[in-house]
Amino acid sequence: DRHSTRRAQLVNYIYDFKNKYKSSPAACPSESELLDGWNKLQVALQWSNLYCADSVDLKLRSLGFGTTSPLRLTTEQIELMAEVEHNRWNMEKLLLGYRKPTPEEEEKCKDNAVRKEYKTKRFVHTDIRPYYQLEEGTKEYDRCISGCLPLIAEQ
Repeated sequence: DRHSTRRAQLVNYIYDFKNKYKSSPAACPSESELLDGWNKLQVALQWSNLYCADSVDLKLRSLGFGTTSPLRLTTEQIELMAEVEHNRWNMEKLLLGYRKPTPEEEEKCKDNAVRKEYKTKRFVHTDIRPYYQLEEGTKEYDRCISGCLPLIAEQ
């Protein structure tokens, strides 16, 4: 429905904002800005954003928030939800047929071109691993989307 799609568009916007500005947005952009980014996405990534958006209310309830979402989350809450989001993402990728790399593939995937080829042609993703094993830069994306849960919930 329109509500779920708007939330998913906002998830996409948050990721784009993080890529561009290295921080989280403070407010929701215009409808046209949401649509512009959304319409450039592959369908598989649109679905990924829909799955993420669908988990927002459940994540907030798990933190003890009912029908009223918080204005902000604490650092501890953000870190916990970042781990939850990464676990959700892991399951999404595994269900889509991706797998984690073998130790030999892991070594080869240190080269960006090889990593991209393995991801697109062999369905091997180097971020399929427990949260604590992720590089800090990757964790920042999970923290970013988790810190924006209240913003997404407002939609």
